[in-house]
Amino acid sequence: MASSELTFHQIRYVGKVGTGVFRMGESQLGWKGNASQFPRPFQWAGSELKAAEWHPHCGGGRALLKLVFQGKPASEIVRLADFQKGDLSQIKEHLQSRCKVTLEEHLPCTKGWSWGELQLKEEHSLCLSAGENVIMEIDVPELGQVSCTGKNELNLELLRRDWGAKRLEASLKEARGGIRLDCRSLSSLGWVS
Repeated sequence: MASSELTFHQIRYVGKVGTGVFRMGESQLGWKGNASQFPRPFQWAGSELKAAEWHPHCGGGRALLKLVFQGKPASEIVRLADFQKGDLSQIKEHLQSRCKVTLEEHLPCTKGWSWGELQLKEEHSLCLSAGENVIMEIDVPELGQVSCTGKNELNLELLRRDWGAKRLEASLKEARGGIRLDCRSLSSLGWVS
């Protein structure tokens, strides 16, 4: 049986400055950062949790926890990073027993740059994957513009957000990919006969 409360220290809330404490309670989840920057904690009801994903590829043996909450008018996507890989079993058990949500594990892909399938996943993220392995995943609220730059090229422009990034820090602003089209895929779309 899962503990009624789990606490994790030195956790980053992606998009916020610094690290903080992430707590998973009986019916609520929350992250509290540095008091001077974030006087109030960020809190979410466990009953509003719709999906949870575990991405073990933050570097240094760390993992990212992605939580999707039902919201009005739109869903809220929360990404928390720097979990230890050993935290997976506790978090998985807690989410299953308290929030009735199954934590899905997503392994990173190392096959190459162009061997994937692009799909809209549950209307909240655009996912490029190779089989079961995720190559790249972008949350729909992070997309600023999507355009076709050629016959088979897709350009994704991300929204610019002030995340308190230092001037020398690098951040992804745009991604471009090629989409391989053949006669079978075009005919299945009704574009050629």
